[in-house]
Order: sequence, then C-alpha cells, then structure tokens
Amino acid sequence: MGETRINLKHLLEDIRDSYPLAIEEVILTELVANGLDSGASEILITTDEERRSMTVADNGKGMKRKELKTYHDIAATTKTRGNGIGFAGVGAKLALLIAQTVVTETKSASFHGATTWHLKTPLKAPWQYTLPLGLLKEKGTMVTIYLDQKDSLLIRPNFVQQAIWQHFLPLLNSHFDPILKLIYKKGIRFFINGEPLALPQPANTGLHRDFFVRMGKRRNPIGIGFIAKYAEPLSQEFQGIAIATFGKVIKKGWDWLGLIPKGSAFISGAIEIPELAKILTTNKADFLRDKNSLKLYYQFRKAIQSALVPILQDFGEDIALESNQWELKVRPLEKEMGGVLGGLVGDFPELAALVGWTPSTAKEARVRGVPKEPAVIIESLSLENTKAGTAVLNPAQIPEETLADHNGQTEPASGETKSVRKRASLAMGFTEEPTRKELGWLVDNTLWINQSHPAYLKAKALGLEGYHKAFTIAWVLAGYVETEKSQREFLNRFLELWGRTTQT
Repeated sequence: MGETRINLKHLLEDIRDSYPLAIEEVILTELVANGLDSGASEILITTDEERRSMTVADNGKGMKRKELKTYHDIAATTKTRGNGIGFAGVGAKLALLIAQTVVTETKSASFHGATTWHLKTPLKAPWQYTLPLGLLKEKGTMVTIYLDQKDSLLIRPNFVQQAIWQHFLPLLNSHFDPILKLIYKKGIRFFINGEPLALPQPANTGLHRDFFVRMGKRRNPIGIGFIAKYAEPLSQEFQGIAIATFGKVIKKGWDWLGLIPKGSAFISGAIEIPELAKILTTNKADFLRDKNSLKLYYQFRKAIQSALVPILQDFGEDIALESNQWELKVRPLEKEMGGVLGGLVGDFPELAALVGWTPSTAKEARVRGVPKEPAVIIESLSLENTKAGTAVLNPAQIPEETLADHNGQTEPASGETKSVRKRASLAMGFTEEPTRKELGWLVDNTLWINQSHPAYLKAKALGLEGYHKAFTIAWVLAGYVETEKSQREFLNRFLELWGRTTQT
C-alpha cells in the first residue's frame, strides 16, 4: 500500500510566495488580522531583541479547544468570505519557516490552553499542549515567535511600526471612524512595546479633502476616504492612494486605480470600502479575478474614480488637449477598437464589465468574429468646453447625475455651456507622461496611450504608430482578463482581429 505524504515546508513556501510581501511582513500582518477578526479592540506587539522573539497579543474572543487543534492544521481554512481579513492562522504557520518555536496561548469563555509548535523536518511539524503561562488575564490569543536569526526584522520596533502604519492605516486615522465603528464597535488600539501607536503627521499640509464614495442611481455612500496634497514630496511609503477593507490596506499606489496625477509624489490618501471584503483572495492580499468578482471590482473602481478625479482637478491636476487634435486622433481609433472588442467579448466576457458592454450589445457587435465596418455600439459621455475650444478628458467634468446613468441618455442641465457627444464603449486618449514606464493605462472607461514612451516614439519615427496603438490597447486590456485565462492568448486574438479588421 502506498501513502500520500505532504512536504509541509514546500506547502508553507507556496503560501508564502502567494503574497507580494516579505515573509516577516506577512507574518506580522496576518497575526494582527486574525486578532481583528476575533473581535479584539486592542493589539499588543512586543519585540525582545535579547530573546530573539516577537509577541502579538489580542483581547478577542480566543479559541475553543477544537479551534486550537484546527489552528495547527496547515491546510485548514475556517474563514467565511466577506466576514474577515485574516487567513486561518497563517501568520503562525508561516512563522514555522523562520522560527525555532511558535508558542500560542489562548483563552475563550470555555477553554484556556497553550501549545508549542515547530518545523522539525520538511515533512513533520509536531506540536503539543503545554501549561498556559497565565499571561492572558481575560479572553484573547497571544502568539510568541522565537526566531532563528538574531537580526530578524520582526524584533525591530521600527519595522513593526512601519508595517502597521502601511497595512492598517484606516484603523489609526479618525477620518474612517464613521464607517469602521460599524465593524469594530469598541474601536482598535495598537501598542508596540507598551507605547500606543499613532500615525505620524506630515508637515505642510497644503490641500486636504474628506469624501464619500457613492454608487448607484441613488448615489448611496459605499465608502469613505481622504486625500491630501502636500507642499513637499512625500516619502515612498506615504505616496499614492490606499484601498482598504475592514481597516486592512489591500493595494496602495495609483496603478490599481488606473490613474496617476502628475503631482503624484505630493499626494497621499486612503479609501475604506467594507464591501470589498467579499471579493478578497483566500490570502486576503488581493482581489479575486473571476468574472463576477471583476464586475464588482470595476463597479467600485469607477465609483472611486468618479469621487477622486474632481478633487484632483481642484488640486490642479487637470488633463486637457485641443479639441481638433483629440478628434483627429481618437474618433477613428475608437471606431476601429469598437469592432475588435465586438469580436472578443464573447470569449472574454469579463471585459464587458470593464468597458460597459452588455450581452445583447456584444452580440450585436459581433458579425461572425469581425465586422466589416467596426460599429460603435455602447455609448459613453464626453464633455466639450465650447467656450475654450478644448475637449476636457477628465470624467470629473461629468455631473454626478450623469455618472449615475452613463448610457448616454441623461441630458446635461439646461443653461450649461457644455455639449454631449456620444462615444464608443471604450474611449481612447493620448497623454504625455515621461516619468511612467507603462505603454498605457485605463482610467474609468478611457484607455490612455503614453506618447512619451520610448517605444511609441520609435514606432512613430518608423511609421508604425498604428500598430503600436493597437498593441498598447491589447496590452492594457490583457491585464484585466480572468486569472485562469491566458493573457498571451488574448494578445494574439486581439491583434489577429485587429489585423483582419484593418484589411477590410
């Protein structure tokens, strides 16, 4: 008889590699997240350089005996999607890769116990019950990691402090109390080596704005955020907009939002949307990319963009091109790409949610794969400033009531000096961003092509500008196909349809 054996070390390494963070950061943030999920109002972190140890203690509900036993099962996951931000004790489990011993003490209403745990061999991770040290006076859980390395990041208070700032910023910022108090009714306090943790306050706050993120025709708030522009460039860890759910930052920067203002080094902020917890990956480090999750994510992202862009405009981050230049460059490209997308949306329906297609219009757009005359099927809005003679490419110019119904049927308020022109479902734009390395990016339903990119400049010099535009559009959209699908296959299909369409 054979026997299936599991290499526990490799399994833990695979879990570790699923995170875009250093293992020390993962261990710390997961231990904190599990404490938050347990209903804690206080998280106490203690570092001890002499003993080479770090302890994370919480005053949550603690574990029952059965839960403590499951806690030591490497493959166990007991989290219900949408109800938490931790990953089934993975902090302690990953600690086995860098620790001599992991000691856990927990106290619940019906149980008080403790265990020691270590990775003896790649195939064995023995654990045993031990007598509790009695350090938990009330309910809660305490995990102490005794580390192999004497210079581990986990015993450095500055590292711990920075990690909490970056990963749990909304829990330290009173701007988010109105929404987070609904989840953490007693609030959350962090202590590092006995000292309460607070956010640093950057000097010279030039501009600051609090805002709600609203969605739907009734414009109901689904999130809350703040954004500030400072007089001096910020350090890297504070630049960009963070997106958080249940107080845990999932992404940070600008790329996740599809938007980078020219003064990005001076701008910082964060947005908390609890509903995003429903589409977190198992490790809670990213968002799911199946069709339904992508649809929800794009809906939230568009709502965030609609809230942020007018504020950025007020901060002096406008983007505009001359009207005739816009028309000459964009109109033919939008029509051409409308036809190509019509031939692709059947096999890549997740893109429908991104650019506004519906099953009926997608079917109408497809004429046996490639339309002879690429049709503009879905309509979105672009506003033109008729006085200045420029096309304002910023979706912030669209009134909120128009954004709530973006199918081209809503009329602007009477008396406005703005005219509405119908566009293709995926609008195109050109911009010059020499500091960005990307060929292009997506903002709301507008795909921007970076005319400052060296590849664009060379293609233009060689007379290959059209091919470069098509490849850039394909490259940007490939990043939005479902995880299980091949981005390479999408690129091939897109360019094939584009080639056939331009020949007709």
